[in-house]
Amino acid sequence: DIDTDRWLLPLSGGLDSRMILAFMVRSGRRPRCVTWTTRASLRNPLSDAFIARLVARRFQVEHDYAFFDDAQGVDGAALQRFVELGEGRTDEFAGYADGCAMWSGFFAVGSSGVIRGDDPLGARRRAASFDGARRGSTGTMIADYPDGHLIRRLGLVDQDWPARLRRQPGEGFEPYRDRMSHECYIPNALSPLTGLKCRYLEVVNPLLSRRILAVVRTFPDELRMYGRAFSEIVDRETRPIPHARFTSTPPASAYLADKETVRAIVAELTSPDIERVMSEEAAMTLLAAVASPSHTPAPVGRRVSAAMKAARVALPSRLAYRLTPRYQGPEPLTAIKLAFRATIASKTVALLRQDADAL
Repeated sequence: DIDTDRWLLPLSGGLDSRMILAFMVRSGRRPRCVTWTTRASLRNPLSDAFIARLVARRFQVEHDYAFFDDAQGVDGAALQRFVELGEGRTDEFAGYADGCAMWSGFFAVGSSGVIRGDDPLGARRRAASFDGARRGSTGTMIADYPDGHLIRRLGLVDQDWPARLRRQPGEGFEPYRDRMSHECYIPNALSPLTGLKCRYLEVVNPLLSRRILAVVRTFPDELRMYGRAFSEIVDRETRPIPHARFTSTPPASAYLADKETVRAIVAELTSPDIERVMSEEAAMTLLAAVASPSHTPAPVGRRVSAAMKAARVALPSRLAYRLTPRYQGPEPLTAIKLAFRATIASKTVALLRQDADAL
């Protein structure tokens, strides 16, 4: 039983949080809603922040904003706290670059917990193959990158995809994609973010209840695709409010370009601790790549994708999902992003070493 005066519903402009809100209101509960955003996002009529306000007005619930703009800037202490709280399980630092001050603030004003809307249907972006479904669910491995990629020059250990996560005999594409979401994406991408929040507040995830998952797994493929099943249910409650097309959180490039982040990366990659993660030669190779970025024109494929993204803005969500380019290869992994991950890994190993020494 949730006290809606002390629990927050993080409200975005997407499908999942508005589904939870719709059914809470239908059952007589009106939760306090909050949307974290930048002030610039409020001016974008298809951003999470802008659409969330429309949804909150539709259901007549209290709605506030928590602004990333109010953070004092990235510093070494914020990154260290992120690593300590997240235990190295995620590199999604954008929402925590304030040293988790926003979450500490929620606790300080008496909030007990948050109601998350992690989606059991998984990502709505299409995959081109079974391997694409694996990579799109945080299953990307070093071998997925071409031989000339920077990550292949760092002497990292070989990886092997576990047999239990491979396609099983007779398993269709949509069931496999959803299984990768349930067994890879949710525990590897979403669960670490829940863990960070649990340092300050309790968290419930109603859409991931066993009963809902059991029902979702019985859906035919045509209802699994593009999130059709949930869309059909929720759009009846919120039509004609559109789904957001743009996130309201700062992009990774914002903190990766911050001078304090760069300083922390350089300090870690030149410290003795890095040798527990990669060789000194590999660390220097990585730093050299960060210091000398290449500037090549965008390939034609990226220009086509950009044009398709612009076209999606004018389309209903059910059609926009279908126009999204199929997921073909591994995520872009720039030198600075790879260096940031190496920094987190090194700091995490150092923490584990301290714990071991204490025991």
